[in-house]
Amino acid sequence: MDQQPQIQPREFYTPVVTPEPASTHPGRVEGIISIICAVISLGLFPPVFGITGIVLGLRSYKKGAKSLGLVGVILSAVFMVIGFIVGAALYVLKDRFIQGAAGIIWTF
Repeated sequence: MDQQPQIQPREFYTPVVTPEPASTHPGRVEGIISIICAVISLGLFPPVFGITGIVLGLRSYKKGAKSLGLVGVILSAVFMVIGFIVGAALYVLKDRFIQGAAGIIWTF
């Protein structure tokens, strides 16, 4: 009598997939962008970048990055005001600048 070897069923490995958390620090990116917008608002389009920085700082604060969001809001507001003042001062004093051969010269 011929005996056939018994075939054992194969066991298949099914990996367990655990979803990764979306972010360990929610709101951090918005806080950093808020601070970057605050610095840009010092010299370039203070209302646009200042308000954008304030909005992103508030979003960051609400998402959980309390200190980073608060810093972004405060810096955006302060730097926006300073940007307005510098822009107004340069506009008022524009007649005192003369375009010379060596560049811009301050005259009295």
